[in-house]
Amino acid sequence: FDLRKDGFSSRVCKLCKRNTQNISWQKRRSKELGSNNTLTLSEWKFICLSYDYRCAYCGIKPEKLTMDHVIPVSKGGGTTKDNIVPACRSCNSSKGARLPGDFVR
Repeated sequence: FDLRKDGFSSRVCKLCKRNTQNISWQKRRSKELGSNNTLTLSEWKFICLSYDYRCAYCGIKPEKLTMDHVIPVSKGGGTTKDNIVPACRSCNSSKGARLPGDFVR
């Protein structure tokens, strides 16, 4: 891991850079559905860091993390720091629009 001036390693930036477009898309989707959409890129980086870059559901450290809405946007969940967790692509796809209690990995 190469540490940069801002304290993040190049791996963090690699993981989070990809999600810059996802944040914009998620915010647009949330706005269309009337949900709250306040997540920033720095908040997403902090969320990844707090989960040690692991999937919130299965615990693996994938090469790329995706943003998962704990409460899906389709069920009124917003794109906020309290409603987003990092997930591997497999878990995120498997969970779909279900609530965490309905999703068993």
